[in-house]
Amino acid sequence: MIARRLHALAVACAALAACTTAPAPATAADVLAANTAARGGAAKLAALQSVHIELEITEPRFTVTGDYYAGRNGWVRIDISDKGQRVFTEALGPDGGWQMLQDGVPKDMSADGEASLKRGIVGNLYSLGELAGLGYAVEISGETEDGVELRTTSPDGFVEYHVLDAGTWLEIASSEVSALHPDLDATKQPQETFISDWQTVDGIIFANVREKRDTATGKILQTTRVTSRELNPALDPTHFARPAAPDAPPAE
Repeated sequence: MIARRLHALAVACAALAACTTAPAPATAADVLAANTAARGGAAKLAALQSVHIELEITEPRFTVTGDYYAGRNGWVRIDISDKGQRVFTEALGPDGGWQMLQDGVPKDMSADGEASLKRGIVGNLYSLGELAGLGYAVEISGETEDGVELRTTSPDGFVEYHVLDAGTWLEIASSEVSALHPDLDATKQPQETFISDWQTVDGIIFANVREKRDTATGKILQTTRVTSRELNPALDPTHFARPAAPDAPPAE
């Protein structure tokens, strides 16, 4: 499914300085070890405890910017802005999950919305080699024309497939069945994400571009481009805490 559209990404991978061809690892443990080494090594990856990412998010009807903080303590917040004005926030903090539209009134999140944010923490802060320590099952599910495909199953049963390029052992694509914006439209659909523009920050290799497509039609659903990434920033608990609702206007 993913393999049919991966050949273009293989060309981009060939441009990486770290691109070397090696015999394919034989087991999931070997694949994970190769990916860990390719990204900077276990010690550097494990030392990544928090992140601050600024990004551009493009969907068919709009382009917005995002300001994202997350930590291994389970806190995460993203503020979405349009032309410099905040229009949406969602977060998990010391007092649970919440979201807030432009009106500044915090509201509860759905269980699916919270689960999506938690998966984002894992994706942004943990390497594939660390997933087993979080209770994930990781196994080789097959091979593609470009590399090896891993299947990961989270403790709550969420399944995702990851394609690793056999030359670099970096992840170049993934697939899942989920809702793009679960608290706006809970409809789940098969999606494929194509991953590119790998760059090194403080000795760790990260992907800066992710293009998410509808698996059935190939239509681009969302493209995210990281414009800056700060590793291990201090996390202020008040930034993640649910804010008080604004005072109601006085009755006339």
